[in-house]
Amino acid sequence: MKRSTQLIALMAALAAGSASAAGTLAGTTIENTATASFDDPATGAPLNSTSNTVQTVVLPKPDFDIVYTDGTADANTITTTPVLTTGAVPGQIITTPYSLVNKGNTPLDITVNADTTGSAAGSTVKYYRVNPDGSLGAEITPGTPVTVTPDDPATAADEGIVKIAQVITLPTDPALISPTSVFGASPEGTVAGTAGADPLVTPGNGYASGTTVQEENKAVNTDLQFTRITVYAPALDNNPNSNPGTPVDSAGNPCPRPACRPSPVSACPPKRSARWATTRPSSARPATSRPPPPRPPPRPAPCPAARPTPPPAARPSPRTSPVTSRSPTRSPTRTPRPTGSCSPTP
Repeated sequence: MKRSTQLIALMAALAAGSASAAGTLAGTTIENTATASFDDPATGAPLNSTSNTVQTVVLPKPDFDIVYTDGTADANTITTTPVLTTGAVPGQIITTPYSLVNKGNTPLDITVNADTTGSAAGSTVKYYRVNPDGSLGAEITPGTPVTVTPDDPATAADEGIVKIAQVITLPTDPALISPTSVFGASPEGTVAGTAGADPLVTPGNGYASGTTVQEENKAVNTDLQFTRITVYAPALDNNPNSNPGTPVDSAGNPCPRPACRPSPVSACPPKRSARWATTRPSSARPATSRPPPPRPPPRPAPCPAARPTPPPAARPSPRTSPVTSRSPTRSPTRTPRPTGSCSPTP
């Protein structure tokens, strides 16, 4: 019977140890009861023995990370990152999606800050929550932690992921933009520990109180996810020595040559119509080689009309009779012809 008691104690211990199985949420109570069946060594009769019920509370096992949403490998710097944006213009906005991942079994409050090591000055970096439809949601205030719950193995969904977006806005000041400017940033997550001295009494989040833990409990600046941005600074060339090999439209997109290249300009002057040639002032020579028609000579101004000389007044004859008297005969009066070089009025 002594051996049976030892066997039952061993079974109870094994049952208690199974409460630390991976994937079980922290704070979950697990009950284990061991049952043993054996033959009595003295009589050979079958015996059954049941242990006391053992209750075990699962302790926190924290772990978290920040990753590219598209699965690109991280742990890089601004010079080694594979996430690149080239040919950016002043004021351009570059958005990169990331995911906060809770890899543990307890809720974690992750604070996200921007690491801009190696980046030129002048850009602004902000973080936003991402809505289920992929649009940007509320801005994450700097210093305000984002709570990420652990994944519940009892459900089909993954509750341990919170999607965010990093938004970098380039400066517009020409003094901050040059062909050699390089901008970039990486989200850097930290979690403040809340566990007490005795984790069985005050488990907290599993990290020791007063500590600040980096992603995957790694060293500072060793688990980053940079986005690198190079800026294109346009330059004006007043004397191009060749035609552009890759023409683009006003938006910077490549386009076929016939659509972008202007029509060739002829070296000959444009032809002018006969009507234009005859109505233009004499200072503009018409395109035809025929001389313009001669103009008629100017006509002289007409002379003023001459006033006729009035005839002399008739004198009555003293011998005329009132019955047989006749009017005296008058000679026709001629109008004097004006002298000079004027032409007669037509």
